[in-house]
Amino acid sequence: MDGQRQYRSPQTGEVTAMNDDETGEIFIGPIGPIRIARDDDRQVIASRKASLIAQAAVECDDLVALVLRHPNPLVRMEAVPRLKARFPSDHRSREALEQAVHDADEGVRCEAISAVADLGLPAASDLLASALTDPEADVRFFAAIGLQKLGDSRAPDDPETFAYRRT
Repeated sequence: MDGQRQYRSPQTGEVTAMNDDETGEIFIGPIGPIRIARDDDRQVIASRKASLIAQAAVECDDLVALVLRHPNPLVRMEAVPRLKARFPSDHRSREALEQAVHDADEGVRCEAISAVADLGLPAASDLLASALTDPEADVRFFAAIGLQKLGDSRAPDDPETFAYRRT
């Protein structure tokens, strides 16, 4: 087990997590492997750059443009919560967030679903209900959670089972 560390439960003595220093992966219970990203990882760097682009947008129209038209999905994903937080009552913001629920990227869709549900937009329930059939499990999960938050009768009883353990 050279380069690997095991973490045992003090109660049961069972291995609950394992870290592999050579591969940069961590195993947690039944979940794994999960890659550990270092500060110089290209995905971490790309995420930071996307965040800086979204942070630089100060006007509602700038954030709307990022959410709807930026070619990089990381930038669109970073711009969604900023648009929701900074301009929650602006009709341009609300329309852009509703449109982003249908974005090509699943990460953007998840962020948009959360934003639409958090704001309780008039179209939120129907948008989220339609997202329950999304091919991506994470999107279905966020839609199910959002519908529960809105108190919509179309919300599945158990969002996790609904989204990730479908038969």
